Amino acid sequence: MKAVTDFFESIYYPVAYALLALACSFAGFEIAFFAVRAALSVFSIVFCSDTFSLFVPIVLAVYGVSQRHTPQPPYGSDYLYGTGFLVTMGCLLAVVFAAMVFRMVAYRGTGNVFRTRAKLRWGLFALAAALVLNGIFSEGYTAMNLVFGIVMALSFVWFYIFFYNTAQWNGGTAVYIARVLAIAAAVIFIQLTEVYIFDGAVTDGAINKGSLVVGWGMSNNIGGMLAMFMPAFFYLAYRQRFGWLWYLGGFACFGGVVLTLSRTSVLVAAAALVVVMVLLSIKGRHRKFVRIFNIALVAALAVLCIIFSDKLAEIFRYYLDRGFDDSGRFEIWENGWKNFLRAPVFGAGFLTPIAPGWSYNIENWLFPDMYHNTYVQLFACCGVVGVAAYTFHIVQGFILIFRHPTPERIFFFFVIAVLSGISMADNHLFHVFPALVYSALLAACEKDSEAEEARRAASKAQRPDGGLCIREYTSADLSAVSALFYETVHSVNAAHYTSRQLDAWAPGRDALEARKSDFSAQFALVAVDGDRIVGFGSIDGSGCLDMLYVDKDFQRRGIATALCDRLEEGFGQVTAYASVTARPFFEKRGYAVVRRNTAVRRGVPLTNFEMRKVVRGA
Repeated sequence: MKAVTDFFESIYYPVAYALLALACSFAGFEIAFFAVRAALSVFSIVFCSDTFSLFVPIVLAVYGVSQRHTPQPPYGSDYLYGTGFLVTMGCLLAVVFAAMVFRMVAYRGTGNVFRTRAKLRWGLFALAAALVLNGIFSEGYTAMNLVFGIVMALSFVWFYIFFYNTAQWNGGTAVYIARVLAIAAAVIFIQLTEVYIFDGAVTDGAINKGSLVVGWGMSNNIGGMLAMFMPAFFYLAYRQRFGWLWYLGGFACFGGVVLTLSRTSVLVAAAALVVVMVLLSIKGRHRKFVRIFNIALVAALAVLCIIFSDKLAEIFRYYLDRGFDDSGRFEIWENGWKNFLRAPVFGAGFLTPIAPGWSYNIENWLFPDMYHNTYVQLFACCGVVGVAAYTFHIVQGFILIFRHPTPERIFFFFVIAVLSGISMADNHLFHVFPALVYSALLAACEKDSEAEEARRAASKAQRPDGGLCIREYTSADLSAVSALFYETVHSVNAAHYTSRQLDAWAPGRDALEARKSDFSAQFALVAVDGDRIVGFGSIDGSGCLDMLYVDKDFQRRGIATALCDRLEEGFGQVTAYASVTARPFFEKRGYAVVRRNTAVRRGVPLTNFEMRKVVRGA
């Protein structure tokens, strides 16, 4: 079983999954693919210690759809709207959703978004409420407004809630997410290439945009997804050993965006590309290569523009010919404003026609027509309440990311910013799939923020000038450590154990005197405040965290975190036998319960939990 779960938490899983998605896409085996995907999702949810492996099927959600069954032109199949397919999909989604609920209930993670100070929760919950209330009290409001509002609300918040409660976070998690996004971009690029080569996208030297269809999405969707995933390459270029290869991969991804002929995607991706080129030329281990490449690229583009100006004009004829053609967007934006004025508080609802003569046909469309602009969408469908909730959420996100920015959160910001930017002239954000990715990345931002706060607390705890420092244990500390052990057990753990159990656990202030030899054989640390030992911990050579105790008067000051950070260094896997009291602390650090255990001390049974933490990529 461990070998299987390790595979799910490795980079080989998204690679294998992507190959399966490609194969099923070309073969037209949608139902088989979605059934396999549901089974893989349930397994990773229930059995894997790190639920971030579920990020794989989220990101690659729609790319098992084949071109022969796409609901988009040029084929426009109704296969995915058939009763049999929809019923099957509904059942599979229900099973996956039930597994996610089971995971949160059964494991009772301490990162519960409803009980902690999760910074993004209120903004997201406000947005979800506004989406659910879309169109209420407006003319033509139906139960379908409520149903679709719930679907949209869940797409924005569900994975945030799930990952916040269940996912681990370590130094390799962001790299894993970036690799998954890069693999997804590669899948789209391969499918786009196949359309160009075999499906007649180029006719008489001109590109037919209407033929650029990959699975679920047409050209704008493809361009949006490629642009959205492009920052992953540049984060890997910053973090990884062979970063220059990832840097080149980012430009290849941008080339794919250009090939989609999606003007908005090209403009937003180009803006992000320029910013990234500047940032990576200033920071990063590969900045010398980046500087040389950037200079060479600019020079090459200048030469090409001079020598091949006519050919380049021909290649980009589509962009030049269309110019600032709004493709009818100005009209629907104007109608969106009119719908807002009809119902300014809660909006006219998602199912209100976006323009005169337009109608929403539930039999032919899974999703209503959209306004191709996030704020127009919110104004028209959810009113002032929706716009206020979304703005509140965005402000919270900016504060979370930029208050103490890390490379990881900057990476997530770029992905979210590209998605949000494209959604100002398209409707990506209000398609369920991008919203799911959006929700998952917000959870990753939250996790990284909490990890950074823990690191800051640990750093503060270790500063000698603050009176508190972490040093290695010496034999002279034994008496003080033993007394601290007794006092901590009988005070901090008293809420979860009986007095009889506490006496069996720590019978006296000299209870650890007999373990003198154990400490000498382990790596042990003490936390010292002035001349007073206020915490200690030890770990053996196999990675078993033996002891971790903090003085009752120094709880919740980051001392346990500081000790753990030092003790875990160098281990790919760490095991701990945590008390009922300590279990929440270890779960917050990314430990997962392996089994419930009963230890017998002096004939008295004591409940604890065998917990394990695996450092991804270690």
